[in-house]
Amino acid sequence: MNLGSQETTIFAIWTGFQFLWLALRSVFYHFGQASDRIFHQPIRLRKDWKMVPTHFKLRIRRVIFALSKYQMHVHPRGQYCYEEDVQSCDTSYNMQARFILTPEDLHRGEVTLSVVSIVGDTLLSSATWLFGSKLSGMDLYDSCIVILELNSTTVAIPSARVLSGKSPGKLSSWPSDEETGMDPQFPPRGGSNTGRDITWWYWISCGEGKWLQTHTEDMRFLGKRTASIVSDEQVTKKLASGELLVGISEVGHVHEIVRNSSVGSEVLQNMLC
Repeated sequence: MNLGSQETTIFAIWTGFQFLWLALRSVFYHFGQASDRIFHQPIRLRKDWKMVPTHFKLRIRRVIFALSKYQMHVHPRGQYCYEEDVQSCDTSYNMQARFILTPEDLHRGEVTLSVVSIVGDTLLSSATWLFGSKLSGMDLYDSCIVILELNSTTVAIPSARVLSGKSPGKLSSWPSDEETGMDPQFPPRGGSNTGRDITWWYWISCGEGKWLQTHTEDMRFLGKRTASIVSDEQVTKKLASGELLVGISEVGHVHEIVRNSSVGSEVLQNMLC
């Protein structure tokens, strides 16, 4: 239709209709903008974990386990450092805040442990992230839960562990990096390794300034292990010496790691309920 050849009345009606259509569209999108998120974004409903259906819980757990495995695969420490860590779990643990020493243990100065399994930092950080915890992956970098068999009972204790390396020469001959302020005896978290001459060092709290200190042998920790009973001062002395080549230097850091491990263990317990 050629508007130029139409009567003035028809031209006015057509033009008025176009203006009316434009005005109505503008009004609709103006008032509909507030509801745009409803149409294009999912509605998020907060629900208590106990109220979540069992089949949904199972799916969420699988996501957490898959995320933990992925972290092991891409972790700067290397996947070989996590070969003994649990990759999935079905039931909650019998949590215990600390290892209880007997007078006989204190007299001997060491304890024989029966290590059943280890929950590592990748699983704890995956669970806390998915459940909205404020703890980051770096907060849980050295966290773990050690599961022990004690008197025919399995208990789980939030603990600390660090991956120790071995220097190629005397530490005193290593220069520090003046630009970054990094001390080679205390490398920051997140570094890689060659996979050789590495050891996990574990500290299990006994309360009252006492710890069980033990380590892997050829990166193996499960089974029977002998742990020395050490004090806060002894832990600080070992860390401050720099011989472990880890990013922490005193027992206060170990206490913080154990506290973060405890938070992670609570999240994991709730997830498994």
